[in-house]
Amino acid sequence: MNGASNFCLTEAPLLQEAILVVDSHRRIVSWNYEFVKLWGLPTTVLSTLDDQQALKTISDQFLDPVVFWSEIESIYAQAELELHDLVLLKEERYFHRHTYPLRLGELIVARVWKFYYTSGMEYNDRLVI
Repeated sequence: MNGASNFCLTEAPLLQEAILVVDSHRRIVSWNYEFVKLWGLPTTVLSTLDDQQALKTISDQFLDPVVFWSEIESIYAQAELELHDLVLLKEERYFHRHTYPLRLGELIVARVWKFYYTSGMEYNDRLVI
């Protein structure tokens, strides 16, 4: 994002969605407080602006870290991809995930990641439907 400064989305503390924005070079350019809270991610890690470091810091929360890394790489490899799914975590926790490309005109300049918490019961109910 040429000339764009990195910032925290502090103007959106009432949103229940946890938001992270990562540029096309996989540098973190924005996040909100809900993201920090949802993932338990230290702001010192986010302030490095290193997406890989942030992912490494939270990877132990995933039910299957190998699958997690594979999914992330697959998503980044498909710049046009918009995805709604569930992220499976340890301790029967699940997050809804919505990710999509952020465009400036026709140019994809970043990827937006949105998450929010859901209980295991809701996940199991969705499997039955």
